[in-house]
Amino acid sequence: MSVQEFEIKFDNPTRVYYGGQQVSGSATLITTKEKKIRGICLRVKGAADVHWTESRSVTDSDGKSGTETDHYSAHELYAHMQIWLVGSPSGEMMLPPGKYTYPFSYTLPHNIPSSFEGINGHVRYTVKVEVVRPWRFDYESKAAFTVLTPLDLNLEPGMQEPVQKTQEKYLCCCCCRSGPVSLVCSVHRGFVPGQKIEAIVECDNVTTEEVSVNCYLEKVVTFKSSCGSTNRSQNTVAMERLGVVKANSSNAWRTKLTVPVLPPSYLKYCNYIDITYLLWVKGVITGFHNSVNLRTEVIIGTIPLRNYFQSIFSSVPEVPSGSASPQGEESPPSFESAVVAPSAPPMEPGSPYTDLPPPTYEECSLIKGNIRDKEDNEHTYGAMDFAPRYPMYNFR
Repeated sequence: MSVQEFEIKFDNPTRVYYGGQQVSGSATLITTKEKKIRGICLRVKGAADVHWTESRSVTDSDGKSGTETDHYSAHELYAHMQIWLVGSPSGEMMLPPGKYTYPFSYTLPHNIPSSFEGINGHVRYTVKVEVVRPWRFDYESKAAFTVLTPLDLNLEPGMQEPVQKTQEKYLCCCCCRSGPVSLVCSVHRGFVPGQKIEAIVECDNVTTEEVSVNCYLEKVVTFKSSCGSTNRSQNTVAMERLGVVKANSSNAWRTKLTVPVLPPSYLKYCNYIDITYLLWVKGVITGFHNSVNLRTEVIIGTIPLRNYFQSIFSSVPEVPSGSASPQGEESPPSFESAVVAPSAPPMEPGSPYTDLPPPTYEECSLIKGNIRDKEDNEHTYGAMDFAPRYPMYNFR
């Protein structure tokens, strides 16, 4: 192969950025043979794409039955740049064998949605470098990065006040009515990944059956098409078994359900994907009875409530005052800075919370996307699997 290496590297090793920050890095190309090219083109793209299909039964004029598939889709562009690092789309030049490094930078727009990968759609940001050749296939290298839009729980209404929900169910068997089974859940509504959802759950069982009580955190994603149709996906992202309540008995628990690495609620600034989180408490009743369920919407943010700041461990190693960093490097910048270093993950530019220990940024393991699309050819270099990174806090 005449192309030995074609790789995109970001100056920020975490590949996590906020709106308004500069995405910078370089593309390295190593060739072993001379190449005739038109030029080398850099593309930065950020967009939401939604697509799903639905089948329906149809009958034709002859009375024959069959199925048809309807396609629903939407597209929304947030970031776009195309520049020619070398050459032009209409010219020709010879590229001698050797190693070439092309730096790039792009300032993200403000007010753009967080990266997201879902079953029927995504919000995805990529950098792509193409070696454009006349009458031959192009060489391409592609890489994805994460964009985060802050969701500050301190600015959301009602986050400090607990919400209480109650649900009850009467059992009917052989025309006899017994019960009820009652569930009560009291919980605050705002959390961040790494934090425990400490809800108080009570179950009062005035029946002759046993009730198993469990707690679930569910992610609900609503996809919207450009014509207004919707499609919803739901999956459990965390679960805790609380216990069993015997017949004619009661019990209470304080849940310790830890929020995993998750995208923030709402997916702000995206018009075609919406994210909601529900805390379910389910009482499964023995015998042939339906369960009793209650749910409460909770908000998953990127910045925790201020009264939890002191319970978060710092993920940034401290450098003693007045001492030099290893190998004579400068001290890591504070998390208020737009400059990113491996030991100082980025925070929202201009964040007022100087007393908030910065989080780590971890991949969401629930679902990965494949960044290859119809515009990419089979000669595209780079890792195609991608999982966005989201803030993860280390609570005591």
